[in-house]
Amino acid sequence: MDTRHPNALLTGGPSALERAQRLLHVADLNDRVKILMGNRYEHFAPTGKTVDTEQGKVHVFEWSYRTRIAE
Repeated sequence: MDTRHPNALLTGGPSALERAQRLLHVADLNDRVKILMGNRYEHFAPTGKTVDTEQGKVHVFEWSYRTRIAE
């Protein structure tokens, strides 16, 4: 688990992605974020927007698409 200060908020996408999973630290705020969920990846793109949270100001990433894991 990454213990660094959160700097990103994931919006949209599957409702199964819990709030705690949506607030995270990403190394490069200009790259897409890819989250593994079961047998697929959920992809989130940077929006250039920021919002204030209890943990401070974070960058907003919007869900853009999903891909299946190749078998």
